[in-house]
Amino acid sequence: MSVKRGRSLRKLGGGEVFMATKRGAVIVPDKVPSPVCALCGLFEEDLYHFVVGCQLKSWFWQDVVSLLSLQELLPSDDSIWLALTSLCSSGDLQVIDEDALVALGATYSTLWKYHWRCVIDEEPWIASAALNMVRQDHGSLFSTLSLASDQAGTLALPITNL
Repeated sequence: MSVKRGRSLRKLGGGEVFMATKRGAVIVPDKVPSPVCALCGLFEEDLYHFVVGCQLKSWFWQDVVSLLSLQELLPSDDSIWLALTSLCSSGDLQVIDEDALVALGATYSTLWKYHWRCVIDEEPWIASAALNMVRQDHGSLFSTLSLASDQAGTLALPITNL
């Protein structure tokens, strides 16, 4: 199995991890020998735990949501999960503004990259390093989005019938 160059790391069902390099895909065996989260070591890592369920990821998302002034729109792990999986806000299930979704997607790409960097390199998750990576990766993008704190409450738009 090969990994396209746009994908840096990928975990497969058997625990193998593939890493894309300039020369092609390289298998990194035994980096994820257990279904338990490689970062916290407390819970089985399903998709929810990978994204927001791990306490380290939860704190990461809280930091990013605060950085983007989206606390009203995304007050909890479940609201972030709902936004990422349904493109809607919690409670009223309104479609989330495109700028907020772009910011969430960009943040998720950094979470993915930093998670696998920590696992492959066997380094601890460092909250400040993860947040700095978000700033480095997407700071210029975030500055172009309409995510000012006074607009945070207006980023959820009602669903319109077509």
